[in-house]
Amino acid sequence: MNILDKLKRKFFIIAVSLVGSVLLVVFSGIFLYSYRVLRISTDDYLNTVVSELLSGGELYNIPFFLRGDNKSQPTFVYEIGDEYSFVASNINRKLKDEVLTKIVNHINRHKDAKGYVLSEEFKYQVVSLEENGKYILFLVNISPQINMIQLLAKALISAFIFTMIIIGFISKYLIDKALEPVEHTWKDQKQFIADASHELKTPLTVILANLKILKKYDNYNNDQVKWIENTELETKRMKDLVEEMLFLAKKDANNMNFNLEKINFSELVEEVALTFESIAFENDLNIVYKEMSENLMTSGDRNQLKRLIIILIDNACKYSKPHNDISIKLYEKEKKIFFSVTSIGPPIDEKCANKIFERFVRESKSRSRNSEGGYGLGLAIAKTIVENHHGRIYWKNYENKGNTFIVELPI
Repeated sequence: MNILDKLKRKFFIIAVSLVGSVLLVVFSGIFLYSYRVLRISTDDYLNTVVSELLSGGELYNIPFFLRGDNKSQPTFVYEIGDEYSFVASNINRKLKDEVLTKIVNHINRHKDAKGYVLSEEFKYQVVSLEENGKYILFLVNISPQINMIQLLAKALISAFIFTMIIIGFISKYLIDKALEPVEHTWKDQKQFIADASHELKTPLTVILANLKILKKYDNYNNDQVKWIENTELETKRMKDLVEEMLFLAKKDANNMNFNLEKINFSELVEEVALTFESIAFENDLNIVYKEMSENLMTSGDRNQLKRLIIILIDNACKYSKPHNDISIKLYEKEKKIFFSVTSIGPPIDEKCANKIFERFVRESKSRSRNSEGGYGLGLAIAKTIVENHHGRIYWKNYENKGNTFIVELPI
């Protein structure tokens, strides 16, 4: 995934998240408001029932029930004492004994004057009769309200999901349209880098060949020899930069050659490390193999994996303090190959740790350019190679006196 795809994904997530948050607040408000209205209407209805019963004289001659309204809201009145005594109902029916028993047991447990028995879908209110220790139990069936709330919740959830899907498609379309000019520019830039890098390789190779021929002659003074050597050094650096840029350009264009084969990674590490022993010796460093498991096999591109190892060991040689060891570990754990290179030198600032694998980034202290330093592309290439092999690369501080780079590869 290139930087433009990451940018599109970031814009998409932000847009969908913002719209989703607003819709969530609106739909939640609608649901809570509807729930509150239904609850208040039920409370008002029950209060009306209680008021008319208590002010209507004889309990068995209640104007409220004689009117016969509110048939959709089944209402029951019982006198509760040692036994349950049916008083009235607006649907001329009694509750089943087991249902009434569950409701009374719930009331006796909670000791509330008002409340809900949701398992039986009833709202209740209790009015005590002080003269005989009994109480009147008013029950209103709230099944219609529960069904309405459930239907509303399902409708809102469905509307939210459907709206988010539509918003997702619209957001993607608008983001793609808005970034079209940027995408064209980005592709042109990648093509230019690839073409320029490819075109520069040949003249740089010719310059290096000519410099080697010039060095064969011995009719130069010391200053002239120094000029030739400096030119050769900078040309080599420029050639390395061109090759690194060409590698990354191929990656961006998804045009990278990947020759999959079975590789003995243990032998490859030893082979590369051996070539760096003379370089380490020149820098007064010592390559130490702390842990080296043999015959660790993985599948991948041999040239790319070799380049990965070269980058990590080369960086360790460049940025290590003299008179220290460069520690190499290679072992298997949890069906993965772990390869690490530890060097003693200025530790990378943890604030910059997440950026060191980006292109043209060098941490201010340990990555500052010197005569041997690179251009800040090595770790970016290392990360690309590791990702091509479905692995992981990361940095760890080594005891506040150095740096450890760890690579995980699947077996």
